Amino acid sequence: MGTIHLLLGRHGAVDHYLGGRYQRPDRVRAPRPLAFPLSGRTVHLFELITPSQPREPVPARRIFPSFSTRYEVTALAFAERVEAAGGRNYNSESRPSASRDREYAALSEAALRADLAFFKRPTYGCYLDLVGVEERFTALREQLIEENLEHFASQGHDVVARLGRIHSQVRRISRRGFVTHTHIGLGSFFPEQVLKRKEVFGIPVGEDDRRRGYVDRLLRLLPIWEAGLHLPSHQSILALSGEKLAAVCERFESAVVASGALPRLRELLAILEEAAG
Repeated sequence: MGTIHLLLGRHGAVDHYLGGRYQRPDRVRAPRPLAFPLSGRTVHLFELITPSQPREPVPARRIFPSFSTRYEVTALAFAERVEAAGGRNYNSESRPSASRDREYAALSEAALRADLAFFKRPTYGCYLDLVGVEERFTALREQLIEENLEHFASQGHDVVARLGRIHSQVRRISRRGFVTHTHIGLGSFFPEQVLKRKEVFGIPVGEDDRRRGYVDRLLRLLPIWEAGLHLPSHQSILALSGEKLAAVCERFESAVVASGALPRLRELLAILEEAAG
């Protein structure tokens, strides 16, 4: 049985694939140590949502459609190191059968349609529809990641998986007897991600959780055109609850209906200021 090394967290445009600082190509910097040396036994699982992905090796140059951010560039460098050592790269959400591939594609498309519907008319009702679809899609993604970890480790491969912090639940694979090392990188959660983590871990989700998720997502959806405007802190949204939160949610939705599409950010920020005052 192989060893599993999970690296969780720090996705984004300024991220480095293995949690360290970005380095220029002309500088040499020691990579983050793994729980095992790279070799022909190594399987590297990278994370990418794509409509169709059978469980088959992916050449390093194809792990992302393009390479423009630090995260993508350093991910490519690591994938090439894996290949140079004789190992292989796989999508962490690759599907073991055609039927699972079709199920994934259908849920992915449904999530995209729901997201577009919310963008066109971001009401609370549309948000609840979107959350329901995304919850089912996330559950399938989590299941596939665990299945792939177990599949390769059971075959004697040393598996390194670089995932977002939302996938922390995959750590439970250690309960099934697999030798597992986990490193969780830096990063904070949006208020809506708190809702998603509760769903992933099976923690009861209340109406306040959904309302905070709606407020957070709508705010992050809006463009910031005016100088001096910025999004409120995560803490200020997480502090909302009960009747005050319900009133904010209702006024946000009223602003959406009145605008016919996306309201102005300044208007929503004023609503939050009144609630805080």
